[in-house]
Amino acid sequence: MPASRVQETYRFSEPSLYLAFGAIALIAVAGIGSFFTSRMELERRVRASGSEPAILGPVLVEPQTIGALRIDVRALLGRNEWAVFEIQALDATGKVVASAVKGAWSESISGRDPDLQAGLDLRSRQSRELTLVISVLERGDVRTGASPQSLQQPIDFAVRVRSGAIDGRFLWGGLFVSLFFAGATWFQTLTSGRRVIEAVNPDSDAAGRAILGGENIMLRVLAIVLSDETSPPTLKVRLRVSNSQGQTLYRDSQEIRLKFRHNDGEIDGAMGAALFFLTIAERNSYGVSVEVEPDGPIDRTHLVVTEGVRTRGKARVAFVEN
Repeated sequence: MPASRVQETYRFSEPSLYLAFGAIALIAVAGIGSFFTSRMELERRVRASGSEPAILGPVLVEPQTIGALRIDVRALLGRNEWAVFEIQALDATGKVVASAVKGAWSESISGRDPDLQAGLDLRSRQSRELTLVISVLERGDVRTGASPQSLQQPIDFAVRVRSGAIDGRFLWGGLFVSLFFAGATWFQTLTSGRRVIEAVNPDSDAAGRAILGGENIMLRVLAIVLSDETSPPTLKVRLRVSNSQGQTLYRDSQEIRLKFRHNDGEIDGAMGAALFFLTIAERNSYGVSVEVEPDGPIDRTHLVVTEGVRTRGKARVAFVEN
């Protein structure tokens, strides 16, 4: 019988699976790291109206390796009030570095959740001081609308400025996308490859022959066994691979534990499966057969051979030389 070696290897594992789980790990590290890198720089409650904006600062912006300077502004509106306000970040010369306009409301008539939060993320290549300006552009009552008098009424704002902050919305989005691709890749490995042999026999053995093998092409041999209620809890599945002349190239065996089916409290059958991975150096015509022992209780043996498969991690693979 030709030489063969058996070893556990990652050689045939699916690389995209590691990339997907690696992305999940990086997102998790970024999320955890944000708790340690984030630092509160300013937390204050201010008041602004249409004629008198709120001015805060100066706030120091420094180059960030992770995250950015996060400015969160929450309008503290009463029930059934709405407002449009603007956040501006000005440099030392009064130039607008960044700005955002937010339409906020707190409405009880429709039952919608209030939308009061606005924010800016700032990154800088060099240290600089910024001044924050919060201006009220419009204001009114949900029921009566806007009026010139309502714009002059002040609005309270809760302002928080943190350095090294990471926008969790992008983290969650990236996490869900990475989980989707990781899950899709995980299940794709179960159906990877091309089925070359499938044989079903109402007995303890099954066999088939096909053109298969080749360098760096892994074969998956799956033997599914159905047995009756007299079956022992474990069975032995013997694998044999032969060349075109019928000579044995490789043998292996595997003990499988059966899962028993119950019906009205009684055993009415059992099922188990054996899985083998191997490569054959030269592509040619080969016969693959499995035999189950003991053969008495076996009702059916289903043999499936698939080539070009990928694994989800380390696998025990037999490398068969011709």
